[in-house]
Amino acid sequence: MKRIEDIENMSIAELQEKASGLDVKVPAELQTRIGRKIDGYRRRRAAVAGNAVAACLVAALLCSVITGISLGSRMAAEPADSFTDPRQAYEEVEKALGMVSMALNTGAASAAQSRALFEQASSSVNSILK
Repeated sequence: MKRIEDIENMSIAELQEKASGLDVKVPAELQTRIGRKIDGYRRRRAAVAGNAVAACLVAALLCSVITGISLGSRMAAEPADSFTDPRQAYEEVEKALGMVSMALNTGAASAAQSRALFEQASSSVNSILK
């Protein structure tokens, strides 16, 4: 028997050589028990995988049913953007165009400020480079 220090100082090749030369007998009962455990693990794993597939199928089915119901109810209802009164439709169009105009005016003012700052910075850089 070797001491622990001797074993720790052995190289990997020496350890593999020693291990390959050993003839270890595994008891038949232990081999059978290990085989049963592995088989049980494989069966449980297959059952879990089957359950996951079934759950995904049920979720896909529910999504398609919910989508079908929501689309069906939208088709049956009157569109929200239609008006029976032309005056009310005109007012809504005016309101929407006013919002777009306000956003464009804000953007134009911001662009004008940016242009002024850019021109000031550009003239400063040009005066330094000359």
